[in-house]
Amino acid sequence: MHPNVLKLLPKRLSEKSSIVFGLLLICLCLIYSIAFANDWYENFEGYQKAVIEHKQTKKPLFVYFYHPHCKYCVEYEKHLLNKDTVQNYLNDFIKVRLLFDSVSSPEGKVAASLGASGTPTVLIKYAKSNNFTRITYSRIKNRRRVI
Repeated sequence: MHPNVLKLLPKRLSEKSSIVFGLLLICLCLIYSIAFANDWYENFEGYQKAVIEHKQTKKPLFVYFYHPHCKYCVEYEKHLLNKDTVQNYLNDFIKVRLLFDSVSSPEGKVAASLGASGTPTVLIKYAKSNNFTRITYSRIKNRRRVI
C-alpha cells in the first residue's frame, strides 16, 4: 500500500467515527427530550413558559420553590415528590421548580410576587382561579402520612 493511503486511512476512520458519534448524540438527545417532555420546568425562563402553557392549555400550575441546602426541601422531595402516587397525581399539572436563593434574583422576585417567603413553598393555580393556593410546609408534613 502506498504511504499516502495509510496517512488518509486514520483520517477517514476518524471522520466516520465523528459522524457515527454525532448521529448517536442526536438520537440520545431526541430520546431524552421525548422521555422528559412532560417533566418539570426549571428557573425563571421555565416559569414564564409554564405560565404561557397554563393559559393555553388550562392545565393547573404547580410551582415549587426550593433551596438545595434546605433540609425541609430535601425531606419534601424525598418523602413526597418521589412517591409514585404523587408523581401520578402531578402528571395532570404543569410543574415548575424554582431555586429560591435571593430575593433579588428573577426567581426571588417571582417568589415575592406570589407571596412565597421561604422554602419549601408550593403554590397551585387552577385555570378557573385568579389566585394561587399556597401549601405550607406544615400542611405538606401532615400530608406525608396520608400519601
